[in-house]
Amino acid sequence: MIIGLSLLAFVLSDFIGSGSMFGGPDYEIAVFNGKSVEYPEYEQIFDGLIENYKRNMGSDAMPEESVVDMIREQAWDILVKKYTLENEIEKTGIKVSEEELFDMVQGTNIDPQILQIPVFQNQQTGMFDRALVIQFLQNMDKDPSGNARASWLAFEEQLVQGRRVTKYNNMIKKAMYVPSVLAQQYHKDNMDKTDCRFVFKPYSLVADSTIECTDAELKAYYDQHLYKYDQEEMRDIDYVVFDILPSSQDMEFLQGKMMKLKEEFATTDDDVAFVNYNSDKAFEDKYYARNTMNPEVDSILFASPVGYIHGPYIENNNYVLAKVMEKKMFPDSVHARHILIQPNEKRNQEASKSLADSILNLLKNKADFIQLVMRYSDDKGSVPDGGDLKWFGRGKMVKPFEDTCFTAKVNEYKIVESQFGYHIVQVLERSKESEQLKVAFVEHLIEPSQQTRQQIFNTATEFASKATNYDEFKKLVGEKGIVKRTANNLSPNERNIAGLESPREVIRWAYNKAAKNEVSEIFELGDKFVVAVLTEIKEKGTAPMELVREQLLTEVRKEKKATQFIEEFKKSGYKTVEDLGAKIQQPVNDAPNITFNSFSLPYVGIEPEIIAVMSISEKGKISEPMKGNNGVFVFEVTNKLPSDQTDYSVDKVRIANEWKTRVEYQSFEAMKKKADITDKRVKFM
Repeated sequence: MIIGLSLLAFVLSDFIGSGSMFGGPDYEIAVFNGKSVEYPEYEQIFDGLIENYKRNMGSDAMPEESVVDMIREQAWDILVKKYTLENEIEKTGIKVSEEELFDMVQGTNIDPQILQIPVFQNQQTGMFDRALVIQFLQNMDKDPSGNARASWLAFEEQLVQGRRVTKYNNMIKKAMYVPSVLAQQYHKDNMDKTDCRFVFKPYSLVADSTIECTDAELKAYYDQHLYKYDQEEMRDIDYVVFDILPSSQDMEFLQGKMMKLKEEFATTDDDVAFVNYNSDKAFEDKYYARNTMNPEVDSILFASPVGYIHGPYIENNNYVLAKVMEKKMFPDSVHARHILIQPNEKRNQEASKSLADSILNLLKNKADFIQLVMRYSDDKGSVPDGGDLKWFGRGKMVKPFEDTCFTAKVNEYKIVESQFGYHIVQVLERSKESEQLKVAFVEHLIEPSQQTRQQIFNTATEFASKATNYDEFKKLVGEKGIVKRTANNLSPNERNIAGLESPREVIRWAYNKAAKNEVSEIFELGDKFVVAVLTEIKEKGTAPMELVREQLLTEVRKEKKATQFIEEFKKSGYKTVEDLGAKIQQPVNDAPNITFNSFSLPYVGIEPEIIAVMSISEKGKISEPMKGNNGVFVFEVTNKLPSDQTDYSVDKVRIANEWKTRVEYQSFEAMKKKADITDKRVKFM
């Protein structure tokens, strides 16, 4: 969705000139192939995307945090593509013609991004409407600021760039060739079957505590397997939380307040005004059928008379009062049809109402409803069905329209005005009526008082002041019985820590301000005060030996166990797998239909190397003892079932299709790797 909304007011970062007021390493957000890129360039992309999103959602409000995070990533992706992918495409000379652009915007091959823009979708059908695009293009020069035209031209530039990327990827796909020998090997690796019997002694039979490992042995294994210990830049933290919760005194005060409101609620003459003045949530004018409210409240209210007030009770962290305002019989659903008359450039509000009145008179004089729908209705989504809206329940239509449908008699014609225009409505059928309630709710959020917040903050402050380093932090946690939590392997752009709301500030602190074992200031995250300590700094590259010591111990112990088992197997003098199984007291297992590309053995688990050797071994030959992931193996191939296929054209197509699905991702990843990107976003966001 967000990719589809990267439009309109976006102005490519080329507009930022060399005369920027920003400069130097403090403003450097990235480095591509040694070229420094400063934060304002990224910020302009991000701000443009935010404005695009707000404009196309019809809102001036900042998007919710999760959407903002997605847009941040999209802005970064645009920046990365500019300095990697677009540079490569420029070398190829790939272009997009004006005719292609016209076709993408208002022709027969509309770009998917345009299809997703809400302002270009018909309000009634929810479908893309080309006429709305044309209308926008015809009117954009009426914007005296010129922003509309500038925005659209910048968006078109993005469409062109996207099409150039598509052409580039298609060019790579067209260049792919699958040799026959590769297709043949692919087929054999997947279709040639091998049946085996094997004996397996798991490493778990020997306790780790019985295997001693010296530092020299660990260092030797580490030096020989450095490739296993590559790591990205990461941070580890421990932290404690101080929940900002209401005290018992807060609860008593709020309950008393609600009891007083209950007395006033019982005597008021205007329930709606009372709710709107005294509740955290505005009055909602709706009727409730049975089993649509909290089950306990539902049963009480339906058994109570009009005017009864239930509560205060707690629901969704609110104290609530519920007053029965009305009891009426309504259908649960209705079947209706309508004709919609909308005001437009040629027909104002008054003319639309006059036309609706005329159509109503025609219907009352036995005119054909469907013919009038076909001729006049502006709801193009229901026109093919003669204006039929099928069956619908409460909450499915705009309120004035819904209220009319649920109160009208069957076959009665009525006019109702909604935000969409004037509807001539006819209810065709009504379901069985049931009792429904109109209920007024007074709600107050249960939250801590300012005094309680201050007391909790003081507790957190006392902890932070005494925890001057990691040792003191751990000591205090033990003394006070506080739960210590851990968040390991936090990347620079991580935005989530389990149990914490919007923890980005903590992660930025860990990267930009903190030294190892340093304790943080107090962070206020949602309903928690948080104090953290930076326990580990992991730089990009090979992890230091001390950080992977436990992994080294596991691997070296496994090596020693494997050596021990192999010697045991050889000394047994086994002649068959059954013979070995009896001597080491382990079962003989069957592994049928193994292929070279299999990865898991029955009763064992993932063993790609053992399986690979099984698949190429001769029938009837007993193997030497082999070290695997989970233990040591000896096997015998009992049958070979090679595929008899000689035509590998299908395999060629399958391989080519697999390659093509990976082109876009892998080519871009290769360019990013070649660009040697240094990502410094954590300094700014």
